[in-house]
Amino acid sequence: ASADSGGSSSCSASYSVDGSMRARTVEFHEYGSGKRQVCASHCDHGSLFTADVMLSCTGDFTGGRFSTTTARRGEAPVDTEHDFERGDMLVFPAHKPHSVSRVTSGCRAVFVVEFWRGPACTCNQRCMGRCAAGRKDHGSHGPSGRRRRQPRAVPPQPLLAARPGAARSYM
Repeated sequence: ASADSGGSSSCSASYSVDGSMRARTVEFHEYGSGKRQVCASHCDHGSLFTADVMLSCTGDFTGGRFSTTTARRGEAPVDTEHDFERGDMLVFPAHKPHSVSRVTSGCRAVFVVEFWRGPACTCNQRCMGRCAAGRKDHGSHGPSGRRRRQPRAVPPQPLLAARPGAARSYM
């Protein structure tokens, strides 16, 4: 598991979406008592987009709101909370800052997949593309254990929310 996935478990796969885009990391995130309780604002550097699927019923926990931050030049950043019910999928550009507020009771479970155009990942952590070359330092963390910064993968795009039979776009 990577440092920014807390107590989540992670496995990588080489499933190709369109022949060039692949799953970079596949993770199961749990938030709640005795687990990770909050996910501070961050970006999924190095990935193109991230897809989150809510596995819990929102009545099974309190807190745990998913939000994104939009910052326009010359304006203050704006945080937007997004409705996210069991079975919903949120798809957003990986460079878009996002967070999960503190879970104050119950358990929140989410399935997360990050996609990129890098080589097929075979390592058991967030891949930076070196695992395909067989190097031992194939994670996204340097010797200090701190997450390496990666350049922006794609230009800003709207956040998409997919529900069975419907999709919405968030700015």
